[in-house]
Amino acid sequence: MARLDDFGYTPPVYWRERPPGLEGFGARLRVRREGANMTREALAELTQLSASHVASIEYGRQKPSYRASLMLAAALGVDAHWLISGEGQP
Repeated sequence: MARLDDFGYTPPVYWRERPPGLEGFGARLRVRREGANMTREALAELTQLSASHVASIEYGRQKPSYRASLMLAAALGVDAHWLISGEGQP
């Protein structure tokens, strides 16, 4: 059976294997956002990011910049080091 890459097709990034640690950041972000009873739109407004960008981070499709990571951590009231690495206490 032929595969898509046999025809020179490169799937979008979110179809391919994600870099290690990226899914962890998004999962931690989503758990804390939902725990705060906050919508993506509300978090986006607090951080000056778009709601679609927040969703892409949560799903692991995009890696946030360091500045965005700090803004997200501040908006959720969690330690930035924990949000980025998963180490330490939230």
